[in-house]
Amino acid sequence: MQHTAIVTEQSNTLNNCATEIKLSMKNGTHNLPLTSFHITQLFEKYSHVILQERLSTTDRLMQGSSHDLHTLIIQLFKIIAIERGRSISIEKQSEIPPFNTTSKRPLLCRYSTLDPLRNKTVENSVSSVQRWKTTKQLNAHTVASMYFRWLNSFVKPLLTVTFDAKCAAFHLKGVSTPLLHLEKVPDLTTQKISEWKLTGGLLNKEKNTLNATGRLWFVVACDAGQTTIWTALTHFQPALPWYLYKYTQGLLHPWVMNRFAKSVKTSRSLL
Repeated sequence: MQHTAIVTEQSNTLNNCATEIKLSMKNGTHNLPLTSFHITQLFEKYSHVILQERLSTTDRLMQGSSHDLHTLIIQLFKIIAIERGRSISIEKQSEIPPFNTTSKRPLLCRYSTLDPLRNKTVENSVSSVQRWKTTKQLNAHTVASMYFRWLNSFVKPLLTVTFDAKCAAFHLKGVSTPLLHLEKVPDLTTQKISEWKLTGGLLNKEKNTLNATGRLWFVVACDAGQTTIWTALTHFQPALPWYLYKYTQGLLHPWVMNRFAKSVKTSRSLL
């Protein structure tokens, strides 16, 4: 994420108040990868996070609505804040009301507070986000299972998708190495986020399985009898040459995800 023209921290002299940090889109030079691990690390250091302006990623190619990506990031912070007993608030241009606000005025502190979370920007990477609503009551893990099952049926016989509770792989017929390999991120206990780490495959340039930042997300929010679903690919580094990717695989991915969204809204069975 693009992140901090403004970094603020509560002074310990103010009644021993908890630490705060403000994340902003204004000319920020620090990057916080959009993963549950990095967001959790932030909440381990700061008990209150202020999200400011329109949030996005630093990826070169952005597919989908910028508003949908913004609301996805807000939702991720909300869910993880609840899990960690922390709070967030939102300032200015966001259309989403504050989740939790602070009455204390933060004090300016040095940018160095974010140094441990700083991440080098990748030149050729992709974010792609889709958002839709359904009257079905679904959790994120159910949506992920629906996706992998649906995709396996959708791409046959050319491709095969295998998955279980820990990993998933996309296989091209006759090729032993998968096109993509994903591992389920086990850290979260919530039913509202299903996070999959992109750890390998012929189409994935990022081969560092331990510190990989590429993610496939399934995120839900339930309200007033409706479920809002986000699906997102973030920080994906394609192995194909950039312009070849942009006009082939890059066009195919959002089309497939929108077909999946249509399937979820119209199918009668959940699995």
